[in-house]
Amino acid sequence: MRIRRPEYTGENRCLPCTVVNLALVGLAALAVARRSRPVGLAVGALGAGLVWAWGYVVPFTPRFAPRLVSLLPVDPFHREGEPGSLGDVGAVDGEAVLGALVEAGVVRVTDERVSLDPAFDERWAAEMEALRSSSDRTLADELAGDLEGVRTVEVLSVAGDTRFALGERGLPGTFVSRPVAIAELAAIRALRRRATGLDPAARLAATRPLRGFLERCPACESRLEEREVRGCCGGRDPRDLPEAEVVCPDCGERLFTVEA
Repeated sequence: MRIRRPEYTGENRCLPCTVVNLALVGLAALAVARRSRPVGLAVGALGAGLVWAWGYVVPFTPRFAPRLVSLLPVDPFHREGEPGSLGDVGAVDGEAVLGALVEAGVVRVTDERVSLDPAFDERWAAEMEALRSSSDRTLADELAGDLEGVRTVEVLSVAGDTRFALGERGLPGTFVSRPVAIAELAAIRALRRRATGLDPAARLAATRPLRGFLERCPACESRLEEREVRGCCGGRDPRDLPEAEVVCPDCGERLFTVEA
């Protein structure tokens, strides 16, 4: 049996699986300690050592743990799903939005490839550049002025990162990172100029899919990187599709996720 398992330790270590295994080791050590304290201490030390070096001590944890985690209503240990979007404040059919973007000439579909119209891409880049130097408070005011149906935009600090909390009429709050806010507000403004036929709801809904065309971070201009999303015990639930996240290596912010 291999003692060191790098696929389940280090950066691949799964926090919930580690916690569960350590808890079980502790219970086993306490049970044994009732009969013999030295043996109980030995069981606890050996079990903790195996969890540290091997990643887990309960057999087949990587097989059953992802399925158990998938049954939870939320997973506080892993980042999954798309980052918050300005488009979350509305509800418009995604296929209808894509069709509207193609019809407006913003998106081109040729030989099963999807790309942005160069003129729109240039306009979008210019709008992002104009917003990039704005302070968080100024950007919040810009969001409040451009988004219909939004009552308030508050600037929050979450684990040292800026989040814009959008208060919508009749809808739960939406939290958006600074890079996403810059990219999507710039997209709304570029669409106003280049796709005048789109209604406000369609412009708002288009912000999320357009974000998938980004190659550089809207906030710091660093080239974005694609990284594998790891789930429980260094892997994902085998029933899930493979997934990657596109992140800014300098900001540490996710811009979007990619599903295969």
